Amino acid sequence: YALFTALILNRKLGVVVFAGWLGLQWVNRPGVFHALADPMNLLFMCGLGAAALCLKLQRRSERLRNTVGGLALLLGAGGFVATMAVYGRLHLDPNAWPLHRPTIMAFGLSSALLLVASVSGAVNRLLGQWRWLALIGDASYSIYLVHAPFGKLAWNLLRPIKPIWQGEPRLWLANLLMAWVVLAMVVMGILLHRHVEAPLLAYLRGRLGR
Repeated sequence: YALFTALILNRKLGVVVFAGWLGLQWVNRPGVFHALADPMNLLFMCGLGAAALCLKLQRRSERLRNTVGGLALLLGAGGFVATMAVYGRLHLDPNAWPLHRPTIMAFGLSSALLLVASVSGAVNRLLGQWRWLALIGDASYSIYLVHAPFGKLAWNLLRPIKPIWQGEPRLWLANLLMAWVVLAMVVMGILLHRHVEAPLLAYLRGRLGR
């Protein structure tokens, strides 16, 4: 938030803050710098790059946008699948993946490519037929805000039936349990978006527009 505030208020100051933030991504600093130096912040940089590229492509021809968008869609989806497949074969500690920079960058770049695909009118028309995708996109920030507490709550609700499996559940059951947790997080995020975020944004737009 400090980065975006600095960029809005003063571009030169924002560049300085961004450069410092970028440097912290590759430095393992304890204490107060831990959150800033978290490698997960690299994902935000992928988003910034995707946004900048989309803005540039908006000024180009529709044919070029459709070509780039279609290619980005294929590469982004393929990158996601390939990253999951490769990471699954590495047999790393599941608790260590947020610190595994190659995986973070692979997922981040794949997500960025999927965002770039939105510059294509053809891709937008194709995905626009699935309204639930647009709803999840609109609610994405609310989902981000509540996914941790409600994911934990959804998992805790499963504790009474935990004796059904002993130790680690089988793969099909683990996927089913994960689907339940993800569904709970998404639904709660959508409810927050519809009943809190959207009305609040509408109110603020009205106040600022006066």
